[in-house]
Amino acid sequence: MLNFEEPPPPPQPEPMPDWLQFLIGAGVVIGGVYVASKVIDALTEPSETPAERRRRALNGVRLGLPAGERFSFPRDFRDEISRAHAWRCHYCGVRTTRTTRRIDHAKSLANGGSNDPRNLVNACDSCNAQKGAMNAGEFVALLRKMMDD
Repeated sequence: MLNFEEPPPPPQPEPMPDWLQFLIGAGVVIGGVYVASKVIDALTEPSETPAERRRRALNGVRLGLPAGERFSFPRDFRDEISRAHAWRCHYCGVRTTRTTRRIDHAKSLANGGSNDPRNLVNACDSCNAQKGAMNAGEFVALLRKMMDD
């Protein structure tokens, strides 16, 4: 006798805890990074590998977010940028650590910059906060002027 059973359904990803669903739905700002449901959905897509997520982020897709909304680059990618700058701030030269560094856009997103790795630099907390939406050249000129005064 033939057995015509349906194949089992594909495995489903683990459901997110209720508290995480709440945070996502609320669009909470955590540590200056806007957590949007589109970002979490993209980061938890089971068919997408970490390398594919990183490639999408680096290609400027920004995981489907409208311009101006931020997300955090993967830690290993942030480490690569910091290593490329010898763990020193691109602007003032101070040594940074994982907790004191910020990955900054040399040409700010507000001024048409992208997430292309060539536009990303290692920055200290202080310089990153002071730079705001300025481009790297403008900020370096301001730092030099402040040092000359």
